[in-house]
Amino acid sequence: MSPLHEDQSSLLPPQTGTEPHGGTAQHGGTGHPATRRAVLARGTAIAAVLAGFSRRLQAQGTPAGPHTRATHQRVGDLRLLVDRITNGWTQATWDRATTLGYSGFLEEQLAYESIPEDPALLAQLAAFPTLTMTSKQLYDTYVVPNQTNLVTGELKVAAVLRGMYSTRQLFERMVEFWTDHFNVDHAEGQVQWLKTTEDRDLIRVHALGRFGDLLRGDARSAAMLYYLDNYRNFAQSPNENYSREAMELHSLSVGHYTEADVVALARILTGWQYRPIQHPSHGDFYFNAAVHDNAAKTFLGTAFPAGGGEAEGLTALNMLANHRLTAEFVSRKMIRWLLTYEPSQSVVDQVASVFLSSGGDIKATIRAIFDPGLVAQVPAADLPKIKRPFHLVCSMARACAPTITNPSRFVNELALMGHRPFSWPDPNGYPETPEAWGQSVLARWTFVTRFVDGQIAGTNVNIAALFSGTPKSALAERASEILSGGMLDPVDVAAVQAYANSVATLNDTLRRDVLELAAQSPSFQYV
Repeated sequence: MSPLHEDQSSLLPPQTGTEPHGGTAQHGGTGHPATRRAVLARGTAIAAVLAGFSRRLQAQGTPAGPHTRATHQRVGDLRLLVDRITNGWTQATWDRATTLGYSGFLEEQLAYESIPEDPALLAQLAAFPTLTMTSKQLYDTYVVPNQTNLVTGELKVAAVLRGMYSTRQLFERMVEFWTDHFNVDHAEGQVQWLKTTEDRDLIRVHALGRFGDLLRGDARSAAMLYYLDNYRNFAQSPNENYSREAMELHSLSVGHYTEADVVALARILTGWQYRPIQHPSHGDFYFNAAVHDNAAKTFLGTAFPAGGGEAEGLTALNMLANHRLTAEFVSRKMIRWLLTYEPSQSVVDQVASVFLSSGGDIKATIRAIFDPGLVAQVPAADLPKIKRPFHLVCSMARACAPTITNPSRFVNELALMGHRPFSWPDPNGYPETPEAWGQSVLARWTFVTRFVDGQIAGTNVNIAALFSGTPKSALAERASEILSGGMLDPVDVAAVQAYANSVATLNDTLRRDVLELAAQSPSFQYV
């Protein structure tokens, strides 16, 4: 049997049944042209280390653990906070966190507008003219001359650059969260250029604001109006696509509304449209009273008198934003995003009560999630979460500080791992489950190898500088310092060092192998 058996290429125990929302075969990371032979080509000794990583994880009793790295993170401590509200460890971030302390660092990240943004990042973003254009400008300037790919490409690259380099890391993490919560497929018709405005003027404005503003703004967003067909929701021919998803995916969650509620909300939201392509304000919301259903309705048990107009839509959305079930559903999703995959009902209830009492204040909800007393209620074995590919890519770049002259290549790498920004085809957004991202690690391992080896065009990791002065006997410890400030699992570090000890010559090839193995280890793939 080869050192890396097919059954050992997963971060999780074998799963049964159908994978949710398209399955991991399409979106969970098996789309990369990596094969078992490609891994083995690195050498039998390296393949044996990787096989050991897989076997150890497969032996765990649950998908998320127990994971020994949790023993290095005292429940509720500063390191856990930094790991969850950033896209990856850096020495500068850790120094800032230790200076401010737990609550100080959290509050600074919540007050993101007061954090000076990285000048180099701003300079890079300034080179993308599409980011500041209106939908009409984008259409006339790029779509008409068949350059739509430039519009979609710049927004995707901007997301990657912000994830890597922004000093406002919690803000960027929540932008990613709400992008999935209010998902639209970037490849879907007019969404290709309407998404730029939605990202800039809705998601990025309210990511740390109030949920109600996001929900109401999303219902008026041209990208969402187009994607879920509410722009053609008329009294004479109601379209129920958006009304259903607004309750199932954005607020109440599945099972907490009736078909009559779907019909009623669709009728309430008739006439909610956006200016068409020919209009000088293309993409702007407007209410078309001529196609609105002015008859009386009943929604969620509340009577809506006839003649309510646009205002009844706002009333209905406010009802959803402030509903107890919405508070529970959104709070649970936020806890899963920031803390643990399977929070107890007690933990959810505590956070949801803050969500409700604060009027959907996202900052207050995050404070509740990271309250040390609440975090202490989560078993240490349930804390580790596998990095989604976007998080993995950003964390590699943040830790290794490579020279990157062609950041668009990282969008391609994310596509190969099934996580290209804004590209999930269904309205539920990219999944946040260990099953979705842990079934196959070949694509993830291959990305790490390509990144460290300089096989991604325009990216160079200065391996000699990173390991300057490090003796062969300390290579694995140094790799742990580079990647995580020394927080990798000692078992992983020992396995990597054993490989280093088996190689006779200390050179950059060995240094790269060590860094790659450390980054491919369970304790770096998880956070």
